[in-house]
Amino acid sequence: MTKNYAEISEQYISRVMDGTELVCKTVRLAVERHVRDLERSEREPDSPFYFDPPSGARVCKLLETVRPSKWPTPIALGPWQVCMTLMLYGWKKKADHTRKYRIAFIMLPRKTGKSALVSGYSINALVADNELGPEVYSAALVEDQARRVFDEAVAMRDGTPELHSLIVKSGSNPCRRLIAPKTAGVFRPLSRDKENMEGLNISFAGCDELHKWKGRGAWDVIRYGMRSRTQPLLVGITTAPSADDTTSICNTLLDYSHKVLEGVVPDEAFFAWITSIDPEDAWDDESMWIKACPNLGVTVKLDDMRQEALEAKNQPESLNAFKRYSLNLRVDAEDQPIATADWDACIRSGAAPGDLEVAMKEQAETREQMKGRICFAAIDLAIINDTSSLCLVFPPMFPGEKWRLLPHFWIPDENILTRVERDRVPYNVWRDYGFLTTTPGKTTDFEWIAGRIMDISKLYDMRELAYDPALASGLVKLLLTRGLKPDKLIKYAQTAMNYAAPCGDFTRTVVRRELEHDGDPVLRWHITNLRWKKGFTGLIMPDKERSIERIDGATASIMGFGRGTHPDNAKLLKPKPKATML
Repeated sequence: MTKNYAEISEQYISRVMDGTELVCKTVRLAVERHVRDLERSEREPDSPFYFDPPSGARVCKLLETVRPSKWPTPIALGPWQVCMTLMLYGWKKKADHTRKYRIAFIMLPRKTGKSALVSGYSINALVADNELGPEVYSAALVEDQARRVFDEAVAMRDGTPELHSLIVKSGSNPCRRLIAPKTAGVFRPLSRDKENMEGLNISFAGCDELHKWKGRGAWDVIRYGMRSRTQPLLVGITTAPSADDTTSICNTLLDYSHKVLEGVVPDEAFFAWITSIDPEDAWDDESMWIKACPNLGVTVKLDDMRQEALEAKNQPESLNAFKRYSLNLRVDAEDQPIATADWDACIRSGAAPGDLEVAMKEQAETREQMKGRICFAAIDLAIINDTSSLCLVFPPMFPGEKWRLLPHFWIPDENILTRVERDRVPYNVWRDYGFLTTTPGKTTDFEWIAGRIMDISKLYDMRELAYDPALASGLVKLLLTRGLKPDKLIKYAQTAMNYAAPCGDFTRTVVRRELEHDGDPVLRWHITNLRWKKGFTGLIMPDKERSIERIDGATASIMGFGRGTHPDNAKLLKPKPKATML
């Protein structure tokens, strides 16, 4: 008996809309978006889109025909999977009847069939997507990751007799590509570590586990490699990313998905489906788990989740893993001392993190507002060719004021694009917005930085400049020759004794919202990378070896804060009443 996939989807949508189907906010927003689009297409004759359920139903039928390698029977799609697939494939453009959605971001918890789903979508793209000479790729940064989806598709082909005549294998041990003679199509794994992704004519790409992708370079190469196709589709599927990986394309797409679903960004070509518990839900309330894991009781056993939750409750170090992999929540790293949410809550404007236009304007305003104000500066220099950081820390001088940060970052100009590629960090974007200044040459230019520090010292009442005597002695000599007074230069030895109190006080100041900043993306990246080193005495300090990426901006901020709160400078921290004009 043939399934009526359209009816299954409609019934699911009806249950979501009337509240009888328990779903998270983002799934409800996706469903409401679909319903609004249906109403618009029926109400407005000139609406550019129409919904064609049979197009999505054909993909559902294919998915339920193939046999995944680890399942004894063909896939049995749940109502949520049917609904999601019909939405993704069913919407068409009236002008040329091609697909409406060209990019899809799908975020699901572990063991909900993500790889099998994108493998099935890939097979559909190879043999049934009405694309001439389709080029289909399972894409990732490394080959092993790229092969995961591809090998699953090979297993589906092998386990499904109906596909043997449509798809031919090329290569063995392992299979290198799948070829579709009738469509002149090819499907193969694609990884950044094995080949150049440039110059491909991609019709479909399935990007599995996007939370492992560093930077957005590979994603953009794939995205722009689809331009000449009639109806390309780029599918990114993943478990929740870690919040501390601020350069990850996964975090970028997750933030963008929320904006699209909430109607902030009207992107008609972007599809998003995200399951998780909601922020107000208690993580250990098992009645809410179905929101995050709609396959609970199917591919995920309730007893297994209960056991995982029990371990998370009794082993706090495993709680974040449970929240991320089972409840699909974006969480901070377990040992991240300053939570990303706490840092973002200190943005002066209240703007969303990552809004570079707002951050740029706010920072320019801070530069003007703080002119002539007392500040404590600290510098963390790169030895050769990485970022160097200077942070100005302004203490509160009047009632109601907060600590204020004004960071400066420098990096050598030559080979900046190579560093973007190497580090998967958008130095060039930060440079273009003015958050990062490039210095001449290939290595750290101490002469240039010394000149800039002198310029800055004339704008603000810079009482001190803290520095690491092991690395900055050359810079100190340059500053002295340029006229900086010796009593302003403070040696800040990199020891736990010097850092312990400032690290704790700085963290508490952030948590209490007693500090504000302008949302500088470079400093945010450094703060989320920060990790502590803890000695046998229990004293803490920034740990450059354990920190996942660069932390010099965070270190300079703590050094400057440490000097601002030092007993020698305590008298400056007594708030003074603001003058009243008579």
